[in-house]
Amino acid sequence: MRHLINWFKPQTIRQLITTLAPDRQTKLPWWVEVQTSVPRCTYYFGPFDYYYEAKASREGYVEDLEGEGARDIVALVKQCQPDVLTIDQGYYSSTGQHH
Repeated sequence: MRHLINWFKPQTIRQLITTLAPDRQTKLPWWVEVQTSVPRCTYYFGPFDYYYEAKASREGYVEDLEGEGARDIVALVKQCQPDVLTIDQGYYSSTGQHH
């Protein structure tokens, strides 16, 4: 077996692994994406290996943000790879002033 593996080029081995076990190589991790209107932010919590792990954690993140005064919270579980974990879109007061 070792001789067979040495015969393949590294990229060929990666292609073989991807073909035989695509879930291990191509799936993105699961994240909890939380959007709030006050403050106007998007937060990413994770990564999780499985959907059910992210879903089970979602409520705790929402409760923490509510405890910090966040409002209008929407939390989704999605497969992605965020570049930034917190996106601050600025805070707008009821008068429309940006803070």
